[in-house]
Order: sequence, then structure tokens, then C-alpha cells
Amino acid sequence: MKVYTAGFDAPFGKIYAASTERELIKLSFRREEFLSWLDKRGFLAEPNENEHLFGLKEELKLYFAGKLRRFTTPYRLLVSEFDKRVLDVVAKIPYGEILSYREVALRAGFPRAFRAAGGALGRNPLPIIVPCHRVIRSDGGLGGFGGGIEIKKFLLELEGALPPAF
Repeated sequence: MKVYTAGFDAPFGKIYAASTERELIKLSFRREEFLSWLDKRGFLAEPNENEHLFGLKEELKLYFAGKLRRFTTPYRLLVSEFDKRVLDVVAKIPYGEILSYREVALRAGFPRAFRAAGGALGRNPLPIIVPCHRVIRSDGGLGGFGGGIEIKKFLLELEGALPPAF
């Protein structure tokens, strides 16, 4: 399948994105991980913005300027059913709010699977869009983030949701 790809500047570095003709499918903070993800799925990458990538670029600019609270770029999660249930819960966390991994697992219907829910967040193919940075540990610690803890702190601070201990 052919996908369109582009790299965008962000306050913390580059963001790499891929889209089909219909929707966004991948967002990454590391080029190597991005290319590997595409390659493992057999996508033929064409470095060229389509309407979804152009729209995403505009939305990211507004988000980083503090003027966008909800992304409208259409997307599709290419993940397992378990990961999809967890990420669907995360997609509903409002701007500026946080949940714990335990709360996410509970809302996804897996009350004892908070570590597995954390794993699903680690596999999130669309960070920022599906805001896994809004999930923290029950003790108030930040937990992990695929883009690194500094980017997670930046995003939470941007949204005014950074826990007081930080």
C-alpha cells in the first residue's frame, strides 16, 4: 500500500508522519523507528504531503502555540484489538487532564491489566493525536513515553497538566 510521508518541525525536534489517501496512520519522534514501522508493514513510502499531512501540520502548529485542544485529522489505529480498546480510552482524555495507567485499564474493561495497558501506550502509533502523554503512574510519577520523558513533560506542561512534583 502506498503511504505519504512528511517530517515536521516541533519545539523539541522533528515529528515524522505517514498517511494513506484516507487517514493518518503513524506519527513518530524518531526517524529510524518511523521508517522501521513502515517497512515492517510493507508500506511504500512516498515523501510527499497529502491533504491529511498538510492538515496535521497546521493542527500541530496550532497545538504547539496553545491554540488547539482537539485534533480533527482523520486517523486509523493499526494495532491489536486490546491496544485499540486502551487507545480508544486514551483518545477521550480531554486536553489538560490526566489519568493513571490503572484508570485507563479500568475504563478499557481490563481492571487488572494496568501494566499491559502501559504496554499498549508504548505501542501507540499516533502519540499526541492519541494523547498517551496524558497518562501517568498512580503515584503521580510520569511513567514512560515513546518520545522520551522530556517530550512528555513538555506536552503536559504545554497543556497545564504537569503533576505538581515536576
